[in-house]
Amino acid sequence: MADISLTIGAETKLFDLAIEDRQKLFATREEPIIPIRALSDVPSYGDLPPERILAFVQNNWRGGMGQKDRFNILDMYAEGQSIDTREPHQIILGPLINTLTNGEISATIVFLEFFEGREYAASTRYVYKLAVDKLGWVEVLDVGAGDTIECMGHYDGYIYAGCTTGKYFYSDTGDLAPAWTQSTLDNAVMHEICVAPSFTATKDILVLATRPNIVRTAVAPLNGQAGWTDPPYYVGDEYSNITSIIRRVSPTRLPI
Repeated sequence: MADISLTIGAETKLFDLAIEDRQKLFATREEPIIPIRALSDVPSYGDLPPERILAFVQNNWRGGMGQKDRFNILDMYAEGQSIDTREPHQIILGPLINTLTNGEISATIVFLEFFEGREYAASTRYVYKLAVDKLGWVEVLDVGAGDTIECMGHYDGYIYAGCTTGKYFYSDTGDLAPAWTQSTLDNAVMHEICVAPSFTATKDILVLATRPNIVRTAVAPLNGQAGWTDPPYYVGDEYSNITSIIRRVSPTRLPI
């Protein structure tokens, strides 16, 4: 039997208390809430009355879903649906699902991206933006017949589209051309893209992977800026392609 039930509307969720050594760590009881003293970091047990032994504050969920049984990873949560937790200190509800009645895309969609409150979709050649009335899609980028879109992502206020042979495109609005700019930086062929936290600074880093096994990072990836790290990092050998980049709480993992 569950220890806690939470009802929202017509749906009820059941939860169990944390378990250690096959014993439940805490019991449930009704009592008034005492606000935790404001601190600059996660409060310690010393900030609570002695009878209140469970205390934690969580204001960042970028680690994603996966917290299990006990609270020991500060930026992960146990379970969530249709939420975006990539931005620090925010939980963003997913977009409202709408059935399009006209203006459907005839091409096969291989990527979806949510940027600045708008939905984007990409085929192997075109990037589309959902119309303001949400009744159709508007083509906003054509990478040309000689190239193929490999990935999409966003970083520091810009949306990106990486290509097989050509350098990536980026835009701060995602609108029709000329809103998109193709990179002129060195080492700007982007087959995979990921945003990861920096372990030495406060600003996130953009991670790029180029097949077969090259990885580079940047905090200033626009034309005229510092660009991508050189020499790069190498993952495995040239006979095994990087197939995706996964952001984790620990350093970024690169499946091959």
